Amino acid sequence: MIAEVRSRVPSLVNYIPALDYDGIGTDLSSAGPGAPASGAYPSANRAIFVPFFLPFGETVKRLFYCNGTTGGNGTRAIDLGIYLAPTAGGTSLTKLVSSGSTVISATASATAYIDITDTFLDRGEYYMATCCDSITTTQMFITPTNSLQRAMGIATMNTAFVLPATATIVVPAAGVGIPAGSGISFRATP
Repeated sequence: MIAEVRSRVPSLVNYIPALDYDGIGTDLSSAGPGAPASGAYPSANRAIFVPFFLPFGETVKRLFYCNGTTGGNGTRAIDLGIYLAPTAGGTSLTKLVSSGSTVISATASATAYIDITDTFLDRGEYYMATCCDSITTTQMFITPTNSLQRAMGIATMNTAFVLPATATIVVPAAGVGIPAGSGISFRATP
């Protein structure tokens, strides 16, 4: 019922987080990997790609992430982006928009919004990308088993800071933390 309403009335939706039912939330709800927790970024310069489905066309105005118990120190940066999902079996993603290298917010345990170029996304499948240049700051993560991550379509790319125009993704060899507080916003202000 909610999905039907959302697909018909997109103006009621202000944001879609990675753990939303249009993202990987429904897959996680049945797997029970636990609640999101603060953790160090898994590997400097590694991009983590989380699939999501947009049930309606809408303009994305901001991207967001959630710091863990340690905020940024003024020197570390993050890059968030949206990529078009590949065709079946493909491993190449095309970047539609990204924040570019942005200094990580110093506020611990808080959501930080980053303005981007307003970008219209048609109804369809996409990937939300998160990449950090360091492991010294924390974000909110959830870490399901590796087999569950594969089933959900989680992907990574090493040496990806700043996010490239074309990303060649791989399935993580071992479980990787999924940025639980990342997402897209359709509003210019909270």
